[in-house]
Amino acid sequence: FLTLIGSRLLEQVVASSESRSPSVLLKQLDGLLHHTLGQGEDDGINDGMEIALCVIDHEKKTLSFCGAGMGLLCFEGDTELYLKREMESIGDHRDNEILLHDQLIPLRSSQRFYMASDGYQDQLGGSNFKRFSKQKLIELLKDVKDKEPEHQETLLNTAIETYRGPHPQTDDITLFGFTVK
Repeated sequence: FLTLIGSRLLEQVVASSESRSPSVLLKQLDGLLHHTLGQGEDDGINDGMEIALCVIDHEKKTLSFCGAGMGLLCFEGDTELYLKREMESIGDHRDNEILLHDQLIPLRSSQRFYMASDGYQDQLGGSNFKRFSKQKLIELLKDVKDKEPEHQETLLNTAIETYRGPHPQTDDITLFGFTVK
């Protein structure tokens, strides 16, 4: 429900905003989501969502990133860079303005990027029925990053299904990978 509303509102924000700063766009989305959900009112919905935005400037060869509750992992060869997430989520009930910042990195064609909701790393399973963990996800992505996208998808799906075993899926799982040419 919230994802559908957030997606529609993000389209409106991007279409109407003059800014191409991910943090500015997410702040505008946060304000619009608060208004739409009637947050602060007695019958309003007090819920939030994780979201991350990347803005690619092909002329300057840069990627600008801002993540509200979601980070960005970048691999280049054997090197990994993790752009940290902001701790707050979009739409969460709060008394002050959300604090978000852009992170800028230079782009190279050898880079591979991944963003994931917490659903993958929070999945319960394994022999000790524990969380999959962020570190296991990073290690898994290291193993599959150089494979074709379709093969990556198969390997990632198989890994989480095997780990989950007979247990129910804990949360929604979104994992997005991309390269920039």
